[in-house]
Amino acid sequence: MALRVSPWGSINRPSGFSLVELLVCCTLIGLLTLICVQGLQGFLPAARVNRALREVIALLEWSRWRAVRLGSVFRVVVSAEDAAVTVFRVTQNDEGEEELVPARRLDLRKDHPGVVFGTADGVVRTSGCKPVDPSGVHLKDHAIRFLPSGTSDRCGSLYLIPERDLPDHPDRMRAVSILLTTGRLQTWTYNPFQKSECPDDGGWQPL
Repeated sequence: MALRVSPWGSINRPSGFSLVELLVCCTLIGLLTLICVQGLQGFLPAARVNRALREVIALLEWSRWRAVRLGSVFRVVVSAEDAAVTVFRVTQNDEGEEELVPARRLDLRKDHPGVVFGTADGVVRTSGCKPVDPSGVHLKDHAIRFLPSGTSDRCGSLYLIPERDLPDHPDRMRAVSILLTTGRLQTWTYNPFQKSECPDDGGWQPL
């Protein structure tokens, strides 16, 4: 490429990037891409759990609302093995025996692949310092009933975690608790660095 000389005698160098400048730019772009990819690898599992938690909460709220609206009892059954939540309307047949009529179902493996009921190692419950059951379901008989009064027949919690994070990464865990006195729901996120009254650091924060 020929150099041009200006009327004042100075040399006008050709515009553009040198090879060294291009290499530096490519290196910086590669580093930034790597950082973004690593960040997304941590963000996406947590985002999937958040979406699954919202659906679990919506199903529980729907069951509670339908119990009040219809003046009937709705039974929610949680299967940790199948990663599913099934809602039944409780009715009585002609003989006065209780019957369960399927109403709705949430299948995590189908609707939210990679998200399961479970817990990371050493995580304590949302109340007290006892560890979370490995199943991630803290409900007697893995079931709860919402009554026409809007309350529930028991309290408990459900814990969600990305399946690939078992048994590590407690920071990606989420939970929902059903309050006995009101039947209302409380959502939680786990913070491994939170100070708590339990022997080890880490605790739940309202979400």
